[in-house]
Amino acid sequence: MNENASLQEIVELKLVEDASLADYQIDATNNNGIITLTGEVPTEELSQAAETLIRGLAGVVTVMNEIVVNKHTGKIKQPRPPSSILTPK
Repeated sequence: MNENASLQEIVELKLVEDASLADYQIDATNNNGIITLTGEVPTEELSQAAETLIRGLAGVVTVMNEIVVNKHTGKIKQPRPPSSILTPK
């Protein structure tokens, strides 16, 4: 991982790199190490997996898991890379 990458970029990258989570739209915001996860997944297990994944990252103080569990949530057709990856610096 690029040592110059921001915590926001690292969190977004981890969410799209994880095979079980990449197919769902999960967004993350960072406020001084407090990461808020939002989005929708079909199972509580996926919601908890996202939280656990992010909680273990260096620089994360706490995770606010606001992901909605909806068994009717489908996979997104084409996973999108984090916006920070698309934005030139």
